[in-house]
Amino acid sequence: MSEIRYCFSVSEEEYHGEFESRETAIEAAVQFIKGDAAYPYVWVGRIVRGIELLRQLDFSEQLLESMEEALAEDIASDEDILSMTPEKQKALNELILDFIGRHATFARWGVDDVRKYDAAGQELKP
Repeated sequence: MSEIRYCFSVSEEEYHGEFESRETAIEAAVQFIKGDAAYPYVWVGRIVRGIELLRQLDFSEQLLESMEEALAEDIASDEDILSMTPEKQKALNELILDFIGRHATFARWGVDDVRKYDAAGQELKP
């Protein structure tokens, strides 16, 4: 698991930076807008890596279904052509995600635990 990092936004849509703490991200956001009236608020949230989001999903079933469909073009059967125990399916999913985690590059990230601040960096409660 990677270290916790934070980012900021002036639009609550596009997030920027990668900071070691929420406080550092707030300081960078306030410096970025420098009191510009066009940006009365900033949002700061925790970066969620793409691989963290993917690890919440199961890709093994989709992969096995795709393989089954490919095989069905050449193998006639009323029953499943390909099957795997739930334990092996879980291991396959871990293998896929471990490979992606080691070899893929994620250009963007998700954001959670987003909080809104005024232009002076004071948190605004919902």
